[in-house]
Amino acid sequence: MEKNSGVNILSTPHITTSNHTTAKIIVGENRAFVTQSRITETVDLITPTVIKTFEYKDVGISLEITPHISQGGLVRLEIDSEFSKLIEDVTSPSTDTPTTAQRQAQTVVSMNSGSTIVIGGLIRDDKTNIVKKIPIVGDLPLVGGLFRFQKEQLEKTNLLMFITPYVVSSQEDMERITKVKRKEMEPALETIEQEDIEN
Repeated sequence: MEKNSGVNILSTPHITTSNHTTAKIIVGENRAFVTQSRITETVDLITPTVIKTFEYKDVGISLEITPHISQGGLVRLEIDSEFSKLIEDVTSPSTDTPTTAQRQAQTVVSMNSGSTIVIGGLIRDDKTNIVKKIPIVGDLPLVGGLFRFQKEQLEKTNLLMFITPYVVSSQEDMERITKVKRKEMEPALETIEQEDIEN
């Protein structure tokens, strides 16, 4: 998928859990959102004191999986996935009130160990009209257009999620999978080591 043009790999998380035990992994940021804002009584009208109440929310990719393994090796997965991202707010340029786009999928699937399944195809067209202007001057008639920038942004997103479960039934299986993951990480680790040497 990485070799195909127009495909952006958002994340490749890996997580290990026990049978019938829910596992959750979050790849993203913890952003502050203003839930309440008020101006205190002050004699200085030019620089009043503003008190804000914040609420922190996770923005990024969240994946929650509960596996159920049968005696025949069939894996049943209860999947709860969520993808959110910050988008440019067309109504308010303030960083205190960011706008987020959210995609969520909940499902139950069954498959064999080592098989790959595609969850959903969360398609969305985002059409955003972005306006940036100098306060007050950008709202003036006739000349306001000289102090205002406006563009229309169209983004088409098709979010696909690939999930591959592996049943680890022995210490040998655990060591084998660990070696495979370590080998996959070797190019990234070599790059980090090289950067450390150069620095």
